[in-house]
Amino acid sequence: MNLKLENSLVVLSQRKKEQGLPQRPTKKERNQELTQEERLLQHYQEQISQMHESNFQQELQAKLDSGQELTPEEEQYLEKVNPDALKEHEKLKEEVAAYRKQLQNCRTKKDVEKLKLYKMGQFMSEVKTVSNDPHIPKAKKKAMLEQILKRTSQKMRRWNLSTRRPLTTSISTMCASIRRATPPLRASQRLLKA
Repeated sequence: MNLKLENSLVVLSQRKKEQGLPQRPTKKERNQELTQEERLLQHYQEQISQMHESNFQQELQAKLDSGQELTPEEEQYLEKVNPDALKEHEKLKEEVAAYRKQLQNCRTKKDVEKLKLYKMGQFMSEVKTVSNDPHIPKAKKKAMLEQILKRTSQKMRRWNLSTRRPLTTSISTMCASIRRATPPLRASQRLLKA
């Protein structure tokens, strides 16, 4: 397919030459027209743009690894460059949202612990299945185990947040209900109790 494209470009440039139309200079011709300083400046600008691109890719990979939210620009970039990583990130987001709903449906801290143990058992089962399968190449095993680790860490982070929050809200709710249930003591009643 690339040969067809190259052939068509060659034919097009030959037609332009025959017709006497001005042609676009090649990169070599443009570099020859530039002075040494301009070439050096152009080289530095290319290096800077490559550094910015690699920094952006590293930051994006760090966000993907930690499971943070992506900006719309980052999602568009991923869609162009690595659509599989974007799909994996969206899948992880959906899993975390489902786990969050399951945590919200838990009524007691014991239910939360049971859910956590159930999920950890599922992850351990997946790890055991992947690691013991002799038909999966080592590189693919490593990638699959890293994915399981990402999912586990995301869910553990959610679990840690959920166990902290309900405890404080339940204590404050409990205190408020006790205050409502008991009438305020008058000064004379306080003295009799003392």
